[in-house]
Amino acid sequence: SAIFCMTAVAAWFAAGGTQILGAFTVLGLVFGLMGDIWLDLKYVFPREDAPFTYAGFAVFGIGHVLYCTGLVLQYASLEQAAFVWLPLLLAVVLGLGNGWMEKPMKLQYGAFKPVVMAYGALLFASVLLSGSLAF
Repeated sequence: SAIFCMTAVAAWFAAGGTQILGAFTVLGLVFGLMGDIWLDLKYVFPREDAPFTYAGFAVFGIGHVLYCTGLVLQYASLEQAAFVWLPLLLAVVLGLGNGWMEKPMKLQYGAFKPVVMAYGALLFASVLLSGSLAF
């Protein structure tokens, strides 16, 4: 994780270090690094599994919010606001659908179900917003 953070910083500076998306991407990757640390700690302290899992979801989620914010600030315009709100709305629907499909997919989210749905929505938002703004 540290290597992809360093690579992003090097790429951002090589590109001039002025793009707002680069700054938000680097910040998002740092939160991804922290998410990896929190999730690894649940194996070091197995009795504390749930708090570390929640912390991992939270910081990974913050990273995705940072990615989406950078994308919007860099590429979105008020004239084409639908390219932002439509993928975000679809992401919420897909995140909820992920939770509703728990039994058909033979999964057991347990107490993590609300977090899985929220995090799924953030993952879908990152992908769909990227595609929408690229279009």
